[in-house]
Amino acid sequence: MFWKKSSPKTQADRKPVLIWVIGLIGLALAIVAHSVFGSTSQNLRSPVEDAVPVVQTSTEPAEVPPGLQTDLEQLARRMPGKNALLVRSIDERWTAGYRGATTYPQGSLRRLWLGAALLDAVDHGELSLDQRVPLLSAGRSGAGRTEVLRALLKRAISDDDQAAQDHILEGLTGPAGMAGWLEERGFDEIAFGSSYREMARRKPAPTAVTDGATPDGIAFALGEIFAGRALKAASTQLLFDHFTGGPESRSATASGWQVLHLVGSSPANGPVTSASAVAVIRSRAGQRYAIVVFSSGAGNPEANRDRLLSDAVSALERRVGR
Repeated sequence: MFWKKSSPKTQADRKPVLIWVIGLIGLALAIVAHSVFGSTSQNLRSPVEDAVPVVQTSTEPAEVPPGLQTDLEQLARRMPGKNALLVRSIDERWTAGYRGATTYPQGSLRRLWLGAALLDAVDHGELSLDQRVPLLSAGRSGAGRTEVLRALLKRAISDDDQAAQDHILEGLTGPAGMAGWLEERGFDEIAFGSSYREMARRKPAPTAVTDGATPDGIAFALGEIFAGRALKAASTQLLFDHFTGGPESRSATASGWQVLHLVGSSPANGPVTSASAVAVIRSRAGQRYAIVVFSSGAGNPEANRDRLLSDAVSALERRVGR
């Protein structure tokens, strides 16, 4: 039993219908044009076509701001432990950083993808944030319990509530459903594993990497979502409202850059061995960036993560300068 009214159509499923509709429209227009203009229609041009030049958008990423790559490498290397630090320009599509291709455990940071997948289902009419849903992960002890989906989403992301995250995971067809959603969106370097209840029952080895993801993969996915290419505008706004620095406490640097961030740690229970953070940033000029931080091993991973994130924002602001 799952919440969703029906299995979501993949982009591949939607394309044939869209192509068929576009084809019919094109055929109808061609018939009308031929009947009205005859064989001379191909010589008619709109004055607007001649007046407005076609702007070619470059498909090549812009150059990394000078000095930023060196700054990020030095920041990550000087901190104790195994650290990764990556900055991606969402608009200009350059990346800079250290250990971007290394796989790290996401830990509780994975709630970001749960929230995005849930809101994607809302966008497609499969769920409503105002409906009450059964808490499927509660087992027999929670039989009959329900909660409004909007409140459950807030608990899962803002409060980092593991039970709420498990309920959403089960309602979205489980780990297989999440893996399918990530693959459909092209977020290939992000894995999604079992529920917290299941992980606690299995007790994986301390060295096991569950829910692994690369900083490169996370930065790309985060940027796509922030740019509005994965969710509708209202859903995108709602998702990032749950980040620290949201509408109640909008964070900004001294020069007016806006910063929203979300932190995670691993494992879910016991001493933290790995800590992570993501941030989305908008500069004064409107340029958008994604930052991903991981810190594990020696020292205090959570303190190291917080320091790395702060230093990375400062380095980006200094090197971009707008």
